[in-house]
Amino acid sequence: MSGREFLAANGVHEALAAAVLEVLHTRPAQPLLAICKFLAAKEAAKREGQAAAAAADLAGGSGPAVSHADRFLLLWRAGASDQTARDELEAILDECPLAGRVIHGELGDPSFGELLSADDWKRASWVFGADALREGFLGLSAREVCLRLGMGQSWLDAKLHGPRPKLFQLCIFPAASVAAERATWAGVARVLESQYPEAWPRVQHHLPTIQSMPFADIQAQAGYDMLGANLAGRDPSTGESPSEHYMSLQRFLRLGPSPSLVQVRQFLWDELGLKGLFRGDGFTYDDHGERGYEEFLACNLRLREIQGAAVVPLSRQDLLST
Repeated sequence: MSGREFLAANGVHEALAAAVLEVLHTRPAQPLLAICKFLAAKEAAKREGQAAAAAADLAGGSGPAVSHADRFLLLWRAGASDQTARDELEAILDECPLAGRVIHGELGDPSFGELLSADDWKRASWVFGADALREGFLGLSAREVCLRLGMGQSWLDAKLHGPRPKLFQLCIFPAASVAAERATWAGVARVLESQYPEAWPRVQHHLPTIQSMPFADIQAQAGYDMLGANLAGRDPSTGESPSEHYMSLQRFLRLGPSPSLVQVRQFLWDELGLKGLFRGDGFTYDDHGERGYEEFLACNLRLREIQGAAVVPLSRQDLLST
């Protein structure tokens, strides 16, 4: 067997081509390292599948057991939304209520694919429940799913078209595997008090007013683009940002005991993820004000700690505006 035949037989050309394509899409700071990590992750997934198949054979089965999360993902990716598909979906959710999260990050980021939120500075992650799976996935593209989950068109497009475009993954898991707080204003307060005790007293003073004000009024009071400030991002170690208005935990604490209402609202967006579409009634909303699905806040767990979780990449093409 020639060297070329050896490489072809082991799928080396295809794997390298896929890795290079991802790097061209994402433009990581260290492209060679990103290629190595991509290939290592692919090989690990291949070996995990082989090990599962071997274990199933030893147990007398014909193949690895398919989890409820895997079954859902296979059903959604098939693209059907007819009654047969809906009956199968109901059977899956009746057997095991599921929840999930759309994860975004960069290929070179060591936390991407490891945590519910790829940013390891985040203490909480947004997750959706079974009603989103039941009503907002079958027959829909990845972009349609993201918009129905309340991500917002401007935010999603900025993540896809920015100087360092993001990659997206969909993680599905049994709802019982993750302890989550319903994302009402009361739930947000409990998460802040428990996960951000150093900031909570400074937030607490303004929270009742923020709850009662339309976000458009807070945006008008700010006098700058709050979405733009959020999209400027941060240095994950220092919390510093190109935007003077971006409000990381580090910056927020340096303001002292009496931040302004706008500074608190920007902190809630930049640190906890309360976008401008957030209303605090426990549901997502899209850009047109249409109510979506139940949303929750959970601790930012490692994916391997979530029993029964399944993760698939979301195609960039499926996420782009049509």
